[in-house]
Amino acid sequence: MTLAEKIRDLRKNKLHMSQTELAEAIGVGMRTIRSWEVDGRYPRKRETYVKLAQVLGCEVSYLTGDDVPYSPTFGETLDEGQKQADELVRSAKVLFAGGALSEDDKEEVMLALQDAFVRAKKRRREGYDPAKAEDGAEQ
Repeated sequence: MTLAEKIRDLRKNKLHMSQTELAEAIGVGMRTIRSWEVDGRYPRKRETYVKLAQVLGCEVSYLTGDDVPYSPTFGETLDEGQKQADELVRSAKVLFAGGALSEDDKEEVMLALQDAFVRAKKRRREGYDPAKAEDGAEQ
C-alpha cells in the first residue's frame, strides 16, 4: 500500500475527514494533502510524518513502511528506520570535513536517502536484481 493510499484510507474511512480538515489539523495547505494523495508526493520533513501519524492515529512506521501492520495508537518512540537514518546523518559529518550540518542540510540528506530508499523498493517490487544486471546498469 502506498503512502497516498494509507493517508486517503485513514482520512476517509477511519476519521471521515476532508482533505481540508486534515490539512488544517497538521498545519499544511489542502493542496499539499492533494499532492500526497493524488500526485504521489511525500512529506519533506520528519515532523510532518509525526503530525500525520498523530492526527491519523497510526504509527509513523506505518506511513513510511510497506508491510508494517496498522496500529491504532501512536507511539512516542521513533521507528527503527528513522533511528538508522538519524545515525547515518550523524555519521555523515565526515563527508563535510567534520563541520556541523545545518538543519536544512540534514533535511536535504534525509530527502536524498528517502528518495533512494523509495527507488530501491520500487526496483525490488519490479523484480530488479543487481546481481543479474549487466555492468551494474539497471534493467
